[in-house]
Amino acid sequence: MMGAALLRPTSGSVLIGEYDPRVQPVHCKRIAAFVPHDPLPLASIDTRRFIDYRAALWEIDPAQARARAKRLLERLTGIHEAFAYPIVAALLPHPQLLILDRPQPATAERVNAVAGDTAVLCVYGEPQ
Repeated sequence: MMGAALLRPTSGSVLIGEYDPRVQPVHCKRIAAFVPHDPLPLASIDTRRFIDYRAALWEIDPAQARARAKRLLERLTGIHEAFAYPIVAALLPHPQLLILDRPQPATAERVNAVAGDTAVLCVYGEPQ
């Protein structure tokens, strides 16, 4: 059900924790993070500012966020940075659930190994 809330359910309503994703999306994303299929356009992004922005969004100390991001990137070996950075950004606030949109099998395996106590859900099929 948590995954369905982030992927636009066709009917009904779903709460994530105590939050309505339509009204309080940031709170929901702290609990259940979504990583889209598309790679991050690294050529046009300053990765330090990308992590600092996420740290500000989650109210995490930027230096701690950068250190955690560095550790996560080191553990996500074999995944191109364009795909790894969105995963790292999603894992910064220690979500309970991480949803990966159409990951490569090797990426899903590596993320499962790195996610710790965060549950990982892989969604396959074309988005509606």
